[in-house]
Amino acid sequence: MSGYGVFKWSDGRHYIGNFVNAQMHGFGKFQWTEADGVRCVYKGEMLANVIHGVGELAKSNGDFYKGEFENGQFSGVGEYLWHNKKLKYSG
Repeated sequence: MSGYGVFKWSDGRHYIGNFVNAQMHGFGKFQWTEADGVRCVYKGEMLANVIHGVGELAKSNGDFYKGEFENGQFSGVGEYLWHNKKLKYSG
């Protein structure tokens, strides 16, 4: 499958966006719930099923990150704002 589409997992994960060769690739919106119950919504670039490139990650606890990702991790230039709004990291 290549092009724009929607994929839902039985565990509640959900992706809407671009696919290349049946992999999340390009721009999309990916939603999941972490083990501690915090819901996450990522909007941005994907590369071969991995969050990679520029994007935004919003968590249901109020934490927010906007910036660069590499292999699913924060990397490069970005800004993280903790839910208490008193702590902010830019770099």
